[in-house]
Amino acid sequence: MDSRERGVAGEELAATFLVSLGYTVLGRNIRARWSEGDILCQDGEVVVLVEVKARRNNTTDPLLAITVAKRRRLRRLLNLLSVKYPNQDIRLDAITVYWNQVTKAPILTHYLNIF
Repeated sequence: MDSRERGVAGEELAATFLVSLGYTVLGRNIRARWSEGDILCQDGEVVVLVEVKARRNNTTDPLLAITVAKRRRLRRLLNLLSVKYPNQDIRLDAITVYWNQVTKAPILTHYLNIF
């Protein structure tokens, strides 16, 4: 599995995981001119933008891939979403996915409100 396939598979797993928690998926690959978010969903009264990071193994923390520049772009996207959803709280979550090298099973970790 190459990195693009791994990313798509990670986003699919993350979306399925969020639905299992009771979230409603509102959209995928949310784009603005200067940024993109992977999954937009609803958690009760809160709109949640989810950034998904998928890796082949857990030798490095996937959250480190959310660089300062990426955080800046995500903040702009959150501001845009606050205009689209003016009466709702909005938060940014992250889900990391990596595949166990022995069993090949995916391991997901959900981080709430990462900043």
